[in-house]
Amino acid sequence: MQQQPTNLAISNVTDVNDIANSDENNRAAAEWFTKIDPTDPLSAEAGFYLGVAKFRDRDYLAAQTAYEKIRDLLPSAEVFNNLGVAESRRGQTHALASFREALDLNPNHTDYHFNLGYILFKTGQYEAAAERFRAVLDREPNDAMATSLLGRALKSEGLRKGNPADARYENLERFKETFERPYFRVTGAGASAER
Repeated sequence: MQQQPTNLAISNVTDVNDIANSDENNRAAAEWFTKIDPTDPLSAEAGFYLGVAKFRDRDYLAAQTAYEKIRDLLPSAEVFNNLGVAESRRGQTHALASFREALDLNPNHTDYHFNLGYILFKTGQYEAAAERFRAVLDREPNDAMATSLLGRALKSEGLRKGNPADARYENLERFKETFERPYFRVTGAGASAER
C-alpha cells in the first residue's frame, strides 16, 4: 500500500509527476496533487501536474478544469497550451484562443505553432493553418506531420469523419508533460531573466 504524504507542503512536485508513469501511480499522483494546500508557493505548479495526470487518464474535462484554475496564477505558455489541448480534445472552439495565448507567450516554440495550425486546420481556416505549419517547418524542417498537414491545408482538404485514411490526423495536439519554470541568473551588473 502506497503511503500518503502527511505534510502536504511540497518542495518538488516534479518528483511526484515523474513516478506517475503507470495508470495506478498516475491516479495516486492526481489524488496527491488535489491535496496540496492552495497557500503553498508551489500549488500552481501542482495544479499543472494535476492537469497532466488527468490528461494521461484521458479525463479531458478534469484536465481542462485544472488548467483553468491555475491560468491566472501561472500564466505560462505551457498552461495555455495544455488548456487548449484539453479543450480541443473536448471539441471546444475556445481552444483556438488558448493556443493563441500560448504562442503569444512563447512565439518561438514549434509545438505552439503546430497546435495553433492544427486547430485552425480542424476548423477549416486553411490559409491561416498553412501559415502556422510553415512556421513549424521554418524551425523544424523534418516535421513530417506539419509537412503533411501543410499540403492538405494548401489544398483546403479537411478531415473526413469516419474515413479510415484520416484517422492518423486525429488528436495530434502536442501536450506539454513538464513545466519549465523561468529562472534568474545574476550576471555582472544585475540580474536577468532567462527561459
